Amino acid sequence: SVASQDGIPFDLFFNSTGTKMYVIGSDNDRVYQYTIETQHVTLNTPEDNYNTTSQSTVFNATASSDFALVNMTLYGNWTGSWVANVTNSSPLNKNLTNFSVSAIPQGKYIWNVYVCDSSSCFFASANRTFTVDTVAPTVTLPFYANGTIKGPTQTLTLNISVSDATSG
Repeated sequence: SVASQDGIPFDLFFNSTGTKMYVIGSDNDRVYQYTIETQHVTLNTPEDNYNTTSQSTVFNATASSDFALVNMTLYGNWTGSWVANVTNSSPLNKNLTNFSVSAIPQGKYIWNVYVCDSSSCFFASANRTFTVDTVAPTVTLPFYANGTIKGPTQTLTLNISVSDATSG
């Protein structure tokens, strides 16, 4: 720690990229340099609030770290709990990583990717939402018994109801 090296630091600076921290010693005669670890996960696809009729989805994320990546794990709640679903044990830094999942039941879900490097583990900053909707909406048209006939310029009013088992 900084305190164990020089008591109370005199000043503190960062480089322009935010990856290095420089601490000026208490007697203003030493400069201590620290590397600041940068870790980031980008959730690429599917986009947030994605809707699909397919029960199979390919999730894609990119991880970057100053340390070697150890694994990337897709988390989601389509099994009924927030759990790990698929793990890639040999991800490459700053490369796209795909996770294929099938048999996702109809419903609205959240997902994220948990990344471990040789220093620590971290999620993307926000979950994403997606909906699997395999059942077409039900459209109910009324039956008009009186056989109303309208001309081409007359207005015809219909009362139609639509319902969907999975809204979202």
